[in-house]
Parts: sequence; C-alpha cells; structure tokens
Amino acid sequence: MYKESDTIELIQEFTLDIKKEIVAFANTKGGTIFVGITDNGNVLGVGEPERICERISSVIHDGIKQDITLFTDIVTENIEGKAIVKIRVQKGTKRPYYLSEKGMKSSGVYIRLGNTSIPATENAIRTMIADSDDANYEKMRSINQELTFSAAEKEFEKQKIDFGKAQQKTLGIMDSDELIVETILNQQFVKHF
Repeated sequence: MYKESDTIELIQEFTLDIKKEIVAFANTKGGTIFVGITDNGNVLGVGEPERICERISSVIHDGIKQDITLFTDIVTENIEGKAIVKIRVQKGTKRPYYLSEKGMKSSGVYIRLGNTSIPATENAIRTMIADSDDANYEKMRSINQELTFSAAEKEFEKQKIDFGKAQQKTLGIMDSDELIVETILNQQFVKHF
C-alpha cells in the first residue's frame, strides 16, 4: 500500500496543481509523485497515461522556473493491472525553483514539510539562493525580482545608450535566466539614481 510522506505524493488524477508538488520536491530533498493513486493509497489508475506524461512534461517545461527538466523523470507503470504515472524529482542545484506565473516569492516557491507542500518563507528563499549560488555575492539572485532600474534607463537614454536585457546581462544586473542578481553594481544604480 502506498502512503504519503515527505518524499511521496499521491495524486488521484492529473491537475495543474502538480507543479506545486514538483517545485516543492525540487526545492527540498526530492521525491516521487504517483498519479492514479488516491490519498489513502488505493490504485485507481489513469486513462491515456502517455498523454498525461506529455502534459506533465509541458507543465515542467513551461510552468516552472529554473529549468528542472534534467532533474525529473516521468514514466508509466502498471500496478495491480492499472496504468499509473510516476514522476521522480531530484533535489535541484539551482534552487529556488518556482511557479512561472507567480515568480520567486512565497506564493510561487514551495517546499516540502512532512507530507505537505507549503509556500516557502522569504527566509527560506534567501537560504536556497545562498546555498545554490555558493554564497558568491556577485552572482546571487535577488529575492526582489520587481526592481525596475527606471532611473538608470533614463540616464542611459540621455546618453543615447541602449539599456535592454542584453546590456543588463553584460553589466551583471541580470543573469542568463533573466533574473536580477545582487551585485555591487545594482547597489550603485539604486544609490546613484
């Protein structure tokens, strides 16, 4: 019989909420999600398991940021003569992972606590950033992803210099995943402008 735990999640049928569980496992210590098994461990199975696998792949690719695809494995299995979908999620190396539509804030970052996925606190998010960035301050992603640098944009515009994403990456304001990083340069922009 299957039972939920800090590393096992049972889901009766596929819904988009599965993203939250995948994010929580990737941010904590990894785990396995079984689709087609009820919370109390009864194997119901799923119809069209291959189609569900494709939908889960799309959700992982399009609905979760940082790229977690290399840390997930989606397979179909036959249990008690019924098809289920099994998703293995490893703990990721670029934590925190978050829901694309929510961003890197508590409403988008989940962790696993016991047999439940819960929103991460800002402190937990900061800790994940520090851990995955190896505490290299110049490369740490900022928890505040809503910085605009509008004053810097105006100054660059006066000088007739582009200030788009490419320039922000070159200046070290933004990383290759288009996330704002905590650089000394950012502090200078904020203080100077």
